[in-house]
Amino acid sequence: MAKLHLCREGDRNKPVVILIHGLNGHFLDSWRPDGTPPDACWPHWLSEDSGCDVYLLEYDASLSRWQHQAMPLPDQGDQVASLLSVHPKLVERQLVLIGHSMGGLVIKTLITQSMHKDDPRHQAMVRRIRGVVFIATPHQGAELANLAQAIGKLLRPNPQVGNLQLHDPHLRQLNRSFGAEHTRLGFAVQAFAESRDLEWQTKRSWLPWLTRLARVRVVDPSSSDPSLPGVTAVPLAQNHISISKPANRNEHLHHAVCAFLGEIPSLTAQLAAPAAWVPMAAPVPTQPPARLSGGNDKKLNPVEKEVYGRDAIVAQVLDFLRGDANTLAVSAAKEVSGVGGIGKTEVCKAALKAWLTEAPHAAAWYLSLPDHASLADLLDIAQRGLGLPSQVDTMDKLITSLPPGLYYLDNLESVLSQPEGIKALKAWADQPDVRLLVSSRQSVSAVFGKIIEVDRLPDDAALRLFRETWAGPANQLPQDAELTHFVVNELGGHPLSIVLCARLGDWCSYVELLRRWQHLGTRAADDPQQPTARLGSLDTSLALTAQALHQHNPHTLLLWAACALFHGGVPQDTLEELESTSGWIDARRWLVRHHVLTRNAEGRWAMLPPLARYALDAAQAGRARFDWAVVRQPLQEMFTLKVDQVQSICSSDQKREARRWLQQYFTALARLMGGMLSGQKDEAWLLAIANKLSNEYIFNTVVAAPLLAILCERYPDEALFLLRRGDLESRLRDPDKACACYQEARVLYEKKHDDLGLANTLKSLGDLEKRQSEMDKARDCYEEAKSLYKKKNDDLGLANTLKSLGDLERRLGELSKTRTCYEEALALFKECRDDLGLANTLKSLGDLESRRGEVGKAYEYYSQAQNLYEQESDRLGLADTLRSLGNLEKRLGEVDKARASYTKALKLYEKEHSGAGRAYTLRVLGDLENQLDKKDEAYVCYVEAQTLFKKGYDDLGLAEMQKSFGDLASRQDKRDKARDHYEQARTLYAKEHSDIGLAYTLKSLGDLERRLGEQGKARDYYEQARELFDKTRYCLGLASTLRALGDLKRGEKAWSAALDMYLDALALYQQEQTPAGWAKTLAEIARCQQALAHPEERDDALLKALSMAERSNTPNVVGYVRDVLREITGGEAQAQAWLAAHFDN
Repeated sequence: MAKLHLCREGDRNKPVVILIHGLNGHFLDSWRPDGTPPDACWPHWLSEDSGCDVYLLEYDASLSRWQHQAMPLPDQGDQVASLLSVHPKLVERQLVLIGHSMGGLVIKTLITQSMHKDDPRHQAMVRRIRGVVFIATPHQGAELANLAQAIGKLLRPNPQVGNLQLHDPHLRQLNRSFGAEHTRLGFAVQAFAESRDLEWQTKRSWLPWLTRLARVRVVDPSSSDPSLPGVTAVPLAQNHISISKPANRNEHLHHAVCAFLGEIPSLTAQLAAPAAWVPMAAPVPTQPPARLSGGNDKKLNPVEKEVYGRDAIVAQVLDFLRGDANTLAVSAAKEVSGVGGIGKTEVCKAALKAWLTEAPHAAAWYLSLPDHASLADLLDIAQRGLGLPSQVDTMDKLITSLPPGLYYLDNLESVLSQPEGIKALKAWADQPDVRLLVSSRQSVSAVFGKIIEVDRLPDDAALRLFRETWAGPANQLPQDAELTHFVVNELGGHPLSIVLCARLGDWCSYVELLRRWQHLGTRAADDPQQPTARLGSLDTSLALTAQALHQHNPHTLLLWAACALFHGGVPQDTLEELESTSGWIDARRWLVRHHVLTRNAEGRWAMLPPLARYALDAAQAGRARFDWAVVRQPLQEMFTLKVDQVQSICSSDQKREARRWLQQYFTALARLMGGMLSGQKDEAWLLAIANKLSNEYIFNTVVAAPLLAILCERYPDEALFLLRRGDLESRLRDPDKACACYQEARVLYEKKHDDLGLANTLKSLGDLEKRQSEMDKARDCYEEAKSLYKKKNDDLGLANTLKSLGDLERRLGELSKTRTCYEEALALFKECRDDLGLANTLKSLGDLESRRGEVGKAYEYYSQAQNLYEQESDRLGLADTLRSLGNLEKRLGEVDKARASYTKALKLYEKEHSGAGRAYTLRVLGDLENQLDKKDEAYVCYVEAQTLFKKGYDDLGLAEMQKSFGDLASRQDKRDKARDHYEQARTLYAKEHSDIGLAYTLKSLGDLERRLGEQGKARDYYEQARELFDKTRYCLGLASTLRALGDLKRGEKAWSAALDMYLDALALYQQEQTPAGWAKTLAEIARCQQALAHPEERDDALLKALSMAERSNTPNVVGYVRDVLREITGGEAQAQAWLAAHFDN
């Protein structure tokens, strides 16, 4: 029987906190260290510091309950829900539930089951839950067997605990259902993860005196993640048992939970009814633009002061939004269909506003598309609106990246008219925990099932809307009976038509309006194109609005069409710039008065899609006194100015701001160019701007890809478009398409004898070949490009090519050639005054000297690079340099300095929203912690890095993470786990054609097998690695593999064969000028010479090894060589004597 124990009373206006223990736990002991008094433990402190009532739940969670029946979670959930629903101290109180381990699963179960069952008491109780805290809860289910095994060993042995794995499917379903309820109900969530293993002593039954230490990570950090938007499990340096027992008030768990409780508003006197409660809004980091922030989100405000006459249909949509769990689970979608301007968007916004007022923390996203939107437009708008990384550049990637929640897609008809659009939206609707609300002029029941048809306004609402928006004298309007004929019969009760015509009252009288309406001769009944005849009034209303605006000010139509290009609205400063450039100074106020232009939630000047569609169609067709040729001129000037600022060689704040602006409004520029490609065009400007944008397409891949495809088709002889399309395909990781584009561009440039264009193409082709590990082909391309740049005296192109060639030579271990290339590039960048190119080359020189062990030179180059990056305000370049500096400091054993450099780099990457930079830095930080034997800290870094790589679709980064996980598991002697990680890394490296990464993974597999005594398997892996390193001519990897093969031979006491391997490795380390590898290999050579009884050769090798170890400035290398010396000489005293004898001489 479940019971509640009051720990301490607090303020009744604050939430009640209920702590729920885990499997085999105790209502009090689970929350306090052994021997701690009840009034001096965490629950008591939590109440004192938060001011909340704190209760402790006692329920039957004994391990024996799990033996011969299904998981008791459903029963436990019902029992606890019943208690919380009827407990007299909890009536009408806000609740915050905190669960440790399985207690978190009980919370999830009681919430989901209560909302599914027809018990109003349970549902009312759940609606009062304002927050949930999970502490080491196994959400994914995969770790439950570990949990039961660990607790069984510690507290109650149980042979059946292994069967818990059978319950994983149940927990996965529970996870999905809970995510859906979180989305609908909107309570806040906080989560914490353990990062240390649980340890206990085990005894062998046949040798009771023999014990061993057993360890298990009960709940893996990935399983601690509740998979909810905006919620990340915070790792704590505790094991599964200690994590819920803070020893004092200074521990992170206590501070974090108190802060969480402090975010929940106090209970007001008028606590809302269950359907209208207001939960706390959980802290959301930098909210993506499309995320709706509750019912007060400005994006949901109606265009007019209210939504007229749509209460019934708003209620239908609201019923869907409130929907039951089953509907959420099957990703139900509902479409609001009708003609343009009928009010579909306003209906959906009103329903969303009401729903989000009830549940302001529910995850909801609002994505509005422009007219004639393509699937690429939907992808671009969704990518930007959801705040996804630029690597999400296909619909497949987008759909798998969708956060759980409801998506309102507005103005979707153009996408629904395309077969690929229908296919994509079906896939969208099929995503787990994703719901769709769609408004469209096109009905596609096959995709969205039931459709709500939005028809004309009710007569009374239509009349009220016309009277309240009439811009002329009210006494001009006739009585309702006469007015009904015009508003209902002529305007068809169409809301946008009504508003547009009512606003014409400042242009003509009502009688004159009727005359003009009749004169245009467009009655709704005569329009066969409209699905409902009465709704054909919109074109006539728009035409009359255009007439009125032209008479007010001829510039209004020009500004109308110009603003229509900017889907989502024109920012104030851009509109002012456009008005100043064009001279259309007085036009805006008339557009606002006539309902064409309004200020949206983001402060931009926007218009409804039917208004934008009408203006663009009319302008490009030359109808209704719109003039596309005049419209585009100031737009061309404005965009040309921005592009010219971006093209400036010298970095400046103006250049950076121009690039930011251009990236934000690249879609408007693409629409301007696209309109010119399909109609009237200024050929010279179009080609000029398309050429000037050559370096910008890569930053706007989703929009640029279809634009470049059109440009290539329209101008097949323009090689530059093929070149940039190749760059785009390379960025999109389609090397075959990229190569085809480059080869076509190459042929065209050769045909035109355009040496500069040919050089640029060869440079890009070289970069592609290098990424594909085709080093000889890459070098040939670079060398040919070099010759052409020299011929054309293009120093900047030459400098960039030399830098790329230097990178290639460094990868091949040709260090003298590398330095020559970098130094030549450095001189040219200085001459061209390209400080960013100069900084990049200085950083590369620092990496080169760091690799060679020239610490002083490396520091000097890094320092110069840092100064230039700071001067140029290039925070990404600065972060990259700090990461390289950290790598150098890590190798030198300067742990604190390395960690400080990595931390600074992480902060810069965070500011620049560079997930990739953060991921790679976290990986090397994890490597540092791993080297220091801080395995828990390393694991936390690796998990966070892996999450970032997944978000960025960086398979190469994921491959490196799998290898790092393998290295960590190998150090922990978790052999099977290490092997699994290495195999996953192999698969990813092979997919990414990374022979070097694959080779290093094979070498690590060889190291693992060698430690396991599997010499034959180890040799096979080493030989495969050797072959790949040899193929790619990666000398450092080859040297380390040869040394490993030498170690194998030495282990077999095949001294001569081992010596041969070591000598080959030594030659490569000398060529690479790598002191660390050089010193360790010399030490191994000394061991072989000792075994072969060659004392002179042995002593020579030892002396050189000691000298090279000192030169490396690396403590572990010095220690390694000294250990070998002690081994050879027979001890510390003998080693000292040997040193004295040889160094005295």
